[in-house]
Order: sequence, then C-alpha cells, then structure tokens
Amino acid sequence: MTALVIAIVAAVAAFMSTVFTGMSVRFLAKQTQALADQNRLMYAASELTFNLDVMVRLQEVLLHVADDESTYQEVWGSSEENRRPQVAGEAVLDVLSMALKACNRLPGFASNESDWSSYAEYVMATSPALRKRAMDHPDWWPEVTPFADKAMNATTYADNSSSSSPGTAPPPGSSTGPAVARTA
Repeated sequence: MTALVIAIVAAVAAFMSTVFTGMSVRFLAKQTQALADQNRLMYAASELTFNLDVMVRLQEVLLHVADDESTYQEVWGSSEENRRPQVAGEAVLDVLSMALKACNRLPGFASNESDWSSYAEYVMATSPALRKRAMDHPDWWPEVTPFADKAMNATTYADNSSSSSPGTAPPPGSSTGPAVARTA
C-alpha cells in the first residue's frame, strides 16, 4: 500500500512538473516574442530618427547652397534647378514622406495616420508644383506618390468636367483646408 501511495505521489509530481515545464516554456516563448517585437520597434524608430537627421542636415546644406551664389555655381553650375523655392518644396515632400512612413512603421505614431494622410491629400490637391515634382520622381517620395496620383486624376476629372459643364463642383477633397498635423 505504501508503495502504491508513493507511486501515485511520484506520478502526480511528475505530471505537475511536466505541466510547470510546459507553462515555463510558453511564458519564455511569450517573453521572447515581446523582446523581438521591442527590437523591431526600436530598429524602426532608430532608422526613422537617422533618416530624419540626414534629411534635416541635407535640407540645411541645400538651402545654404541655394542662397549662396558662388556655392550654387560650384555645386550645380549654370542650372536653374535647386533654387530656394524648389528646395523648400522638396523639403515639404520629404517631411510628408517621413511622417507617412512613421505612421506605417511606429505603432505609437500610427494614430496620426489620418491627419498626415489628409494633409498629404490637401497638399497634393492644392499644389500643382509639388504634385508634379512628386510624380516626376515617384521613387524619391514613394509614400506621397499615391496622393499625387489621386490628386492628378481628380484634377484631370475636374478639368474635363469643367470644360463640359461649367459650374460643376470640384471633386471631393479638392477644396478642403489643411488638416492640423499632430504628433504622438
């Protein structure tokens, strides 16, 4: 009888040990996943911070070059491109692109996606120069290009509609004011 009790206690202890080990392995897997998620997020935040730092520095340099005629001639020669207005416009596209990228890469910033998307839509709808620049170089601002394309199509639609029936209202979103962009 004692041997049977000892065998039962040993079996229960072995079973509990197996259950505890299984729970420990499951908890370890959850911790490992959380650490991997945290590392991915940290990598994305570091990458975006680095990109932002490079973008800011490049814009400072380009604006300096645009403002100083001798430096401009040294860098760009006799070209009339890359003057201050163009550099400023491209800076707007850079910021829009970086903000939209952050919305997709940083969970805490994702709550701003509708604001930045709305603002990108507004800028592309109201600035033919920036819309053209984005469409001319879609690989420079891939996050902005869909908004430029949508605005280009809406403008084409509005142009076609206005030529066939004067007084037609513009497409939705083309006459809205700017959204206030907020950051998390």
